[in-house]
Amino acid sequence: VPTTDEEDQMRLNRERERLLKEHGAHIARIKSLLVKHGIRMDLNSKFPERIETVKDPFGDEVKPDLKAELVREMMSPGGRSVSEIHRASGISENTLYSWKNKYGVEQEAEPERTGKPKNWNIMPLV
Repeated sequence: VPTTDEEDQMRLNRERERLLKEHGAHIARIKSLLVKHGIRMDLNSKFPERIETVKDPFGDEVKPDLKAELVREMMSPGGRSVSEIHRASGISENTLYSWKNKYGVEQEAEPERTGKPKNWNIMPLV
């Protein structure tokens, strides 16, 4: 039976493995979207600047909906903050904030609970 310290260490390792798996899934999704539209480009720190100017194989600009989907996919890992995504990806915080504003990317938020529960209006049984 592992000790609490050993269990904590295993928990950290499991969380790290899960985050790496999620990150890999997002990268695969971005690459798939690019390939589907015939776009060849590296996913590195230059990605934000290049996605704004990249053209498809026919010489047309990438459609705004595709850009928005790529940006959402890039920013979605685990509901992380902009500064965490900045540190992990090398994309500047200013670029990430402009993407959020331009493409309407929302950070996942906890729903607010206001008022009384709906079942409080139920009449008691007599």
